[in-house]
Amino acid sequence: IKYNKIFFIAAMNLPYEGGGLKLSPDAICDDDILDMPNIYESETPYGIYVNSITAGSTLDGFGIEKHDIILSVAGIKATRTHIINAKLGSLVDFHVGDKVEISYYDRSDDKIKTIEAVLKS
Repeated sequence: IKYNKIFFIAAMNLPYEGGGLKLSPDAICDDDILDMPNIYESETPYGIYVNSITAGSTLDGFGIEKHDIILSVAGIKATRTHIINAKLGSLVDFHVGDKVEISYYDRSDDKIKTIEAVLKS
């Protein structure tokens, strides 16, 4: 068999391939962060990765869990954490007790879900 052009593509979670060949030096297998799901169609992946939910917080008790991905809050695409924080913290558009719609990827069900949460202080 003769190949004129060959492309080698590897998706790795470890830095080394068998035999010690270092193909992905920045790969971390134990960082406890899961891969991005295939939910974006032709869009660039976005969202806020949930590392934990603080007890008593706005998101506590709605089913959002570690490893889920917040996609939007009050219609604002979650491309950067500071944008969401600034918008919700402005006290011009939102106040404690207001209801906001939160869209998120539920990793356990492999579905995008939407909840209505009440903002807490």
